[in-house]
Amino acid sequence: MSSNQAPSPLDAQAEALLADIATFDLEAAKRRVAAVDGRYTGLRSSQTSFPTVKDVPEVPEVPAAPAATPQASHALHASSRPAQASAPEAGTSSLLGGGLLAQLRKETEQRQQTQASAAELLAARRKRCSDVLRQVTDYLREFTRQLNVLQPEIPRTYYLFDKHDAFSGLVWAKGGADHRSASEGDGGHILQAGFAYTLKGRGQRQVDQFDPASAERVRKVLIDLGFKLEVQIQRNELNQINRIRFAFAEEIPVQVVWRADPDQDQILIEARNLERFGVTRFSLPLDAVNGQLLDEFGCLVLGRESQFRSKAKIVVG
Repeated sequence: MSSNQAPSPLDAQAEALLADIATFDLEAAKRRVAAVDGRYTGLRSSQTSFPTVKDVPEVPEVPAAPAATPQASHALHASSRPAQASAPEAGTSSLLGGGLLAQLRKETEQRQQTQASAAELLAARRKRCSDVLRQVTDYLREFTRQLNVLQPEIPRTYYLFDKHDAFSGLVWAKGGADHRSASEGDGGHILQAGFAYTLKGRGQRQVDQFDPASAERVRKVLIDLGFKLEVQIQRNELNQINRIRFAFAEEIPVQVVWRADPDQDQILIEARNLERFGVTRFSLPLDAVNGQLLDEFGCLVLGRESQFRSKAKIVVG
């Protein structure tokens, strides 16, 4: 067909149909097809099915839920919660009832029982020591009280540096006894019993030294023995030291301390100038201290025959 030929009525109808379809006007396209079918019987009937769109049924209204009662609400919440394990019995918690912790608890209890037993034993020993030292104090107080009146001669000889420096003819001058106790917070137990007295000789003593170094050593010895010194220094024309003289009263200070040792269940005795110049130490079992032993100690102090040394052990050092 030439381009300048007028379109046929059928072509015009087809173009109109296509235009209706392009604009999604389905009803107009259906009517146009029906008109073409009626006018041109030579065309096959259209097999295209255009189903009608059914109306969407209305959504039924959901009825409101009834108000829940407090009991129903509690039951609802209870049913919605996950089931909880029943509370464990006392002492069966999985965190506190393990085998290791049980073993440690048992060991702790045993340790505490042992410590309590040890503390009770030590307290009992301290009390026994305190009772013994109280007995010692009472004895020594009465002992010194009697001797302060009697002032007996003590038949004992003390040697200072050599046999020519002997102290003899000594008499009891004065003495006293007392004790020292722990604080009330620590039980107030007696810790030690002290005993001191002075033996007096005939007069004054003099010790001469000509070398300053030797003089210093002698001075320390005399001070350690408890003497109260008067130092006299003699010089020559060149102001050099010729002689150093130590003068002191012929009085021998004696000190004896009875000390408790509850850990070893014993009494320790430290004596200075008791039988000789210097320090002597003894130890005694706690059970050995009684009135008879104290009498033996009194005889030792007075220079009489005594069994005290056979009952006491000398401590070296």
